[in-house]
Formats: sequence, structure tokens, C-alpha cells
Amino acid sequence: MRISICIRRKTGTFRLVWVNESKTGVYLGNVGGTEESHVSYHQDGNRHFKVGDEYHGEFRDEPIVSFLGLKQLLHASMPITDQWFTESTKFAPDNKTHSVILVDEMRLIGFDTIAIDLFLLHRSAESEFVTELGKTVDGRAHFELNVATIVALDNFPEHKIGLALWAARTRSEVS
Repeated sequence: MRISICIRRKTGTFRLVWVNESKTGVYLGNVGGTEESHVSYHQDGNRHFKVGDEYHGEFRDEPIVSFLGLKQLLHASMPITDQWFTESTKFAPDNKTHSVILVDEMRLIGFDTIAIDLFLLHRSAESEFVTELGKTVDGRAHFELNVATIVALDNFPEHKIGLALWAARTRSEVS
């Protein structure tokens, strides 16, 4: 399973992040930085953040197949600036991507940030994920939920990915 998360803006469609699942684990990567970077939760429970060839924040968690419930894997906020919308981040279809989540720039008017929350959930925790999103909406007055989705995993059939995309105004000036 591979999802590209894109924004349609002025001159085209741009991929900002991707979520990938393979037999080795679940990964969320940024696009457009000077170095490749991703957050990962490996099937054996190893978790880390990787930038270029360097690993950061490595720790051991439960193996994915043993996990029951709902676990947030990442919250990331990215400024909506022209630096993200370049030729290097322009979306091009490929044979790896299974799904595309597209946020139209009209949904971002008045906002300067897009935030992503990534969750791992056991199939039995789908309603818990939806309930948690409702609590989060109540607690984030300056965030607006744009997309929330639950996606089945191919290699971990008892588990799913929960993904929420938010628009936010965090700075006084919007670019």
C-alpha cells in the first residue's frame, strides 16, 4: 500500500508526503527536502526517524502484529509556502502509488499550515479512531479537518492506517 498526499495549487499538483506499507513495516516520508527523510514503524517494533543516512530517536515498541488498539505514530506540521511547490515535488503518476489524497488549494484559503496525523490501529479500534478525531477537533480551535481516512494494510491484515489532514493558521501572515 502506498498513498501520495498532494495539494493542487496554482501551477499543478504537488506531492508533499507519502505513506508506504510493506512487509517490513509502515513509513511516512517527506518530499521536497534537501535529503530523503521518513518516520518508520518496523514489523519487529523498531521505530525511528531517518534523515539522509542518519537515524534519530530510535526505540523499540511492540511488533505490529501484536498491537491491539490505537497508536499515534506521527504528528507533523508543514508550512504552506512556495518552497514546497517546485518541480521536484510536482506529482507524477508512478507504478508504486495505490491511492492519492488530493487537497485543493481552495480548502487552504486563509491557512498557512497543513498538519498530518498518522495512526496505526487494530481493526477493532476503527470507531476509537473516529471518536479520537472528534475529541481532537474540539481541542484545536485554529485547525480545520480537511480529510480523514482509514486504509487497510496489505501485509498486516488485522491492522489499518488512520490518517487525518488539517489546515491551520499558525502565523500572523499567510504567504
